[in-house]
Amino acid sequence: MSDQIFIPGFTAFGRKVPRFIIGKSHTVFEWVMIYRDHHPACFHDHNGTSLEDMRMRLDFLGAGTFNMVCDAHGKPMVHLRNEGDAKIMNEVYRDLERDIKQDRIKPLRGWTYCDDAHANDVFDPTHCLIDIEPILAIARVRQNFGETVAKLLAANEKPEPPQDSAAIEHTQTKLEKMAEWVFGLHNQSLSFDQIYGSAKNDPRFVGFTKNELIAAYQMVYSTKKHRRPAGGWPLRSPYSQKKLRHAS
Repeated sequence: MSDQIFIPGFTAFGRKVPRFIIGKSHTVFEWVMIYRDHHPACFHDHNGTSLEDMRMRLDFLGAGTFNMVCDAHGKPMVHLRNEGDAKIMNEVYRDLERDIKQDRIKPLRGWTYCDDAHANDVFDPTHCLIDIEPILAIARVRQNFGETVAKLLAANEKPEPPQDSAAIEHTQTKLEKMAEWVFGLHNQSLSFDQIYGSAKNDPRFVGFTKNELIAAYQMVYSTKKHRRPAGGWPLRSPYSQKKLRHAS
């Protein structure tokens, strides 16, 4: 991972917070903050392991329900709604939390729990350490990430592996042979589906795919995106010339 991808540092209440360099793995809380370009060290101990630390992290992610003003019956007096970044971060967090609980994401150090004596059985998804792939997968689907994740996506794009020239030549030869066979059926005025049915029963084309036959068919015929005309598709060159030579 390039150490040039980072969230800039800041100063708050006399405390200087250094830039946050993006690594190969971070906690769920850190990844969700990074997703929308927020510095994860937004409060004094963002990696604390207490129940209160977990509640603080959830509040910052728009996923908390702990700081609402409640009446004497414990019901919220103010109905707050997530908006903007809070809504996006809550949704991203919920995706990660769900996938960890359903074992689709395996935290690198296992599940994490609060360390309070009275809450040491409370699972804390915010503190689970995960690698970069789950957050990139979410970003590719949701498309509502910030500048930092855009850089991470660009840095983690995997180039297409170069095709072996012998394999390319083999495929081209195979398609050419199939195209010659398709052309040989020209006088029978068969539809593509009829040709496909014949190819499936021809021992010369064992293991061929329908897409390969389509490619071969389009090497022979000039097809369009509408129904095949009654007289059939016109032949492409050089098959149109071959037809003329056969006719003379």
